[in-house]
Amino acid sequence: MNQVMRAYAYSTEHILMVDIIPDSFVPKAMTEINVENLDFIQKLFWNILTADFMASIGTLAD
Repeated sequence: MNQVMRAYAYSTEHILMVDIIPDSFVPKAMTEINVENLDFIQKLFWNILTADFMASIGTLAD
């Protein structure tokens, strides 16, 4: 990495590596986002199934 950095006129003096632990609200927010996405997908899938069924029995105008 140091060689690549030098190619762009940067140098690395010291590096401190630490574990990154997100705040407690991050997993909760990610879960909420996933639930919202799942709900959207379920509604979309239901609408597609319903439209296909209705079209198959001839209740929708083409």
